[in-house]
Amino acid sequence: MNGSPDRESEIFNVARHLPADQRASYLSISCAGDDGLRRTVEELLRLTEEEGDFLEAPATGALIPPERPNPAPPDATLAMPTEKAGDRIGRYKLLQQIGEGGCGVVYLAEQEEPVRRRVALKVIKLGMDTKQVIARFEAERQALALMDHPNIAKVLDAGTTGTGRPYFVMELVRGIKITEFCDQKSLSTRERLDLFVQVCRAIQHAHQKGIIHRDIKPSNILVSVNDGVAVPKVIDFGIAKATQGRLTDQTLFTAFEQFLGTPAYMSPEQAEMTSLDIDTRSDIYSLGVLLYELLTGQTPFDAKELLAAGLDEMRRTIREKEPARPSTRLSTMISADLASVAKHRQAEPPKLIQLIRGDLDWIVVKALDKDRARRYETANGLAMDIQRHLAHEPIVARPQSQFYRFGKLVRRNKLAFAAIGAVATVLLIGLGISTRLYLQVSQAEREERRLRRNAEEATSVEARLRADADQRLYDSLLAQARDARRARRSGYRDKVLALLRQARALKVPQADLTELRREALASMGDFVGLPAKVFSVTTNGAQIQHLDLDPNGRTAAFLLSDGTIMLNQLPAGEPLGCLRGSQPARDNCFSATDGQLVSVHFPMQTNFEAAVSNASVVFWRRNPAGQWEEGQSRTLPGAVRCFSRARGTYAVAFDFNPPAGRLVDLATLSTVTSFEIPSANCPCICFALSPDGERLAVENVEGAETDQSVIDLWDTRSSRRVQRWRPRLGGFLSLNFSPDGKFLACLAEPGGAIYSIDGSQRGESFREYFESPSQVAFSPGQTVVALPLYQQSRVRLWDWMKNEDLASLDAFGCAFDAAFSPDGKFLLAAGCGRARIYPLDAADAKLVLPGHASAATGLAFSPDGARLASVGKDRALKMWDADTGRLVWESEALPGPGQTVAYSPDGQVLATGDFATDCVWLWNARTGKRLLELGTNQPERTWTTEFSPDGRYLATASSGPGTQPGIHIWEIKHGDDNDGNLRLEASLLKFLGGPAWNLHFSPDGQKLAFFSRGPPRVKGVYVWEFQSSSPPRLLAKNSKEVASNLSFTTDGLQLVTEDSLGNLVSLAVPEGEERPFFANLPALQRPKFHHGHFLSADGRMLAQVSELSLDLWDATGKRLLYSLPQEEGTAYWAAWSFDTRRIAVARSNGNIAIWTLDRMANLLAQLDLQP
Repeated sequence: MNGSPDRESEIFNVARHLPADQRASYLSISCAGDDGLRRTVEELLRLTEEEGDFLEAPATGALIPPERPNPAPPDATLAMPTEKAGDRIGRYKLLQQIGEGGCGVVYLAEQEEPVRRRVALKVIKLGMDTKQVIARFEAERQALALMDHPNIAKVLDAGTTGTGRPYFVMELVRGIKITEFCDQKSLSTRERLDLFVQVCRAIQHAHQKGIIHRDIKPSNILVSVNDGVAVPKVIDFGIAKATQGRLTDQTLFTAFEQFLGTPAYMSPEQAEMTSLDIDTRSDIYSLGVLLYELLTGQTPFDAKELLAAGLDEMRRTIREKEPARPSTRLSTMISADLASVAKHRQAEPPKLIQLIRGDLDWIVVKALDKDRARRYETANGLAMDIQRHLAHEPIVARPQSQFYRFGKLVRRNKLAFAAIGAVATVLLIGLGISTRLYLQVSQAEREERRLRRNAEEATSVEARLRADADQRLYDSLLAQARDARRARRSGYRDKVLALLRQARALKVPQADLTELRREALASMGDFVGLPAKVFSVTTNGAQIQHLDLDPNGRTAAFLLSDGTIMLNQLPAGEPLGCLRGSQPARDNCFSATDGQLVSVHFPMQTNFEAAVSNASVVFWRRNPAGQWEEGQSRTLPGAVRCFSRARGTYAVAFDFNPPAGRLVDLATLSTVTSFEIPSANCPCICFALSPDGERLAVENVEGAETDQSVIDLWDTRSSRRVQRWRPRLGGFLSLNFSPDGKFLACLAEPGGAIYSIDGSQRGESFREYFESPSQVAFSPGQTVVALPLYQQSRVRLWDWMKNEDLASLDAFGCAFDAAFSPDGKFLLAAGCGRARIYPLDAADAKLVLPGHASAATGLAFSPDGARLASVGKDRALKMWDADTGRLVWESEALPGPGQTVAYSPDGQVLATGDFATDCVWLWNARTGKRLLELGTNQPERTWTTEFSPDGRYLATASSGPGTQPGIHIWEIKHGDDNDGNLRLEASLLKFLGGPAWNLHFSPDGQKLAFFSRGPPRVKGVYVWEFQSSSPPRLLAKNSKEVASNLSFTTDGLQLVTEDSLGNLVSLAVPEGEERPFFANLPALQRPKFHHGHFLSADGRMLAQVSELSLDLWDATGKRLLYSLPQEEGTAYWAAWSFDTRRIAVARSNGNIAIWTLDRMANLLAQLDLQP
């Protein structure tokens, strides 16, 4: 028998939500043998599965049983839509079916006019156009048409098909369910709430338009991404209800026994099925379910459990059962599920639970309240509460407090609490008022103190952070400056000074101005730090083959690979002309006498003999207008090289039968000398002519070793080979003589060698990679050579006598050839079409002298400060120009390693002592001629030599290992002989036996201070009135083991020395009373003089010597002025000029530097670092 409609509806609604494997058992139980009822329900289920839901899948879930189909024959088929892809409905072309519901089909369509766009077109299925379905269809269209919101799918058009079936056109939404979108993108809880707020705004808009959705669930909220922004869209208003007016003119009603919506998202009033009307708060409940699912991944009531319980139990659960709070639901999940939920929300499980517990729990509870009166009034109210939560503001859905529960208790026991309250009120009113006032005042005071303290702390923290940042920046700038200086890249000085200037501008508490000054001064005197000048020689791609400088270093001639010669003015690099002969130039040189340029020319032919047989020599001269022009031209068959020397201009020419070479005087075209060559057909044989023209170096081969060149040295006067060297370097690239002709450099691809011509000095070899046409360039001082390293793009400056690298100059491209200017003030390097001028004269605040081959041990300025004398352990005495650093004269005849040097007050005589004998030699300071020898040549160590202030006496101090150490005082007399030459006489005035060091005359010349530590005297500092018969007077015993220096003050009343701890002290003369020299400084700030001190002649400046550096003090004000930078080599000695403008420093590695104080002051003033 057939069951009642209610019974059919109930069984159908439960079965349709059950999995297929559970339906059969459920129908067997529910139908209880009623086969007709079971067939009816199964038919309804079959139709539902074939037709789907009302809107496009997924289904809205409306629990409305479809209308009972009319009886049909068993073999009848359901009506299918007649439309298909490619058909047109109105102005829309159907592209493809994208959804199908129980009553309608949704197509992707393309609108072609008035605009072209893609839309979603929904049309009622053929055969489903009943009044009820059409009413629902029209209601959905009207509901969507009423709304205009960015988060609600819009209705764009409506009409009827040619068969009269209604359709409407909607905005095409390409998206996925909001829950799936959030999980796929692993959105955080905050991001999910932001999306949910947009959904609330959309539902609020619908409510304001008078529309209740009645089926809010994830499948009806699709999220798409537009320009990287997630946009939710509310769809499917198929069961929407109007709160005012009617959505359609069609009769639309819901049967009493029907309830619309999806069970898991259905509000209690929807499940109630009472006479109460459904209002907007039903949607609030559904929004609460959606929020619950977004937070926990589950709905408050499990959908499967609801359906399995049956219709009545499902309604009771929705109406009466309270769901678990979201945080509670998460806490009760199994670990794997909770971890998955947390992962999709970018949080750890405990943190996610903590995040939801509290505000979000209460917001959800309020939205899901069974009593709709206690829910949020509007969707906007729900959204605002969520926004309050996100903004960390108090929310409306706050929990019921203890006070609230206490109020309930009071209302149940009014009489009892009224009596108690009457008594308590009287007692508490007074106390409460006074307490409240007191607490308010106290709280205000505490708050004021707290705010003041917070402000002070914030200010302090800000100041500390700013200071820390400035300090780090300061340290970084100083480190960058130091690194740039130590790296010694060409032109580094400007960068160093700029960094120091930035560091100085920072006002940091830990700024060490002494260190900044030291770093600034460290870049002085280093020519590598000066910027190089670059200029182009050629722009046509021709390569530079050779460069030559005129005798005054003002014009450079560049021989190019195309046979032209470019002339450039130096040091500006301005082009002066381009010289082209009738044949390509193959070599060139400047005349040493008349300023002409000489060039050798022969054609570029494969046959070398044929090419040089047509060789010629051209003389170029400058006309009165300053332009270069071709002068005399001479044919010289076989000519390949040219040289210009003081004696004349020469060319090397080849003879071929038999192969031989000739040196030809170009003035007469006569042969000066002839010499052997390996083969006349070899164009790359190297030659070099000595500066005096008396020696010719020629590349040759020996025996069968044709791949190993040798050097033959020929005497041009006798045409005799006088020397042969075997470098074992393969073939040569170039040969060069030093400017004085004493040395010859040979260069080959794997390296080179430097030979002493007379064999008196050991030669040196070096290994680098060179390319043709590279050659070695000697400096005017002979000891330094420039090695152009093509592949490394640098020029190496090497002191070959010390085997010490001086600098590596960046070539920024390549370098084939280099030449020093005649005055040594710059180096010109060329290659790859460009030339670079490196300044070598960095004599600003610091003048660096070439120094000695080993330790420089003694220094002395001339009285006028124009010259500086130095001695070294290389047994050399050298005289330097103190302004230019030029070596004036040199003597290498000291009997032992040099130890001390002194100037006479008139500047005419020098006295030197050595470390091996007691000999003291006197020299003509102007000429370097030795005048007199004093002493017995005994094996003693002469520590000090010094002239008295009036020049009458010379005192020397010596110590063991001989038998007569002590102090010798010589009386010096001098005059001129008949030729005007200086003549000296000396006689021993006094001798004081016993080891002595570091003597010093008093300003009046009457006393002599010295240090002694052996018999017959005890160790200490003594003062001796040497012109009297009195013995030396002991001033102090507490002095250094060997006092490095003794200095009288200008009034002669104090003697400055060092105690045993290195403290500088002054001793009263003659009492010997001792007091600290830096008495005005705290003890911890007083400098230690471990390596000696030097007081200037005027007593104004004091130099403190440390192992690697010098500190310069204001001796009168007792303050530190400058700290000279640390350098390689121990500081052995220092000397002040008599005007105190300069101080010279000698070091253990032989280096000597002269510092000029006023230039130092100018530089530091530019950096705001003046002391």
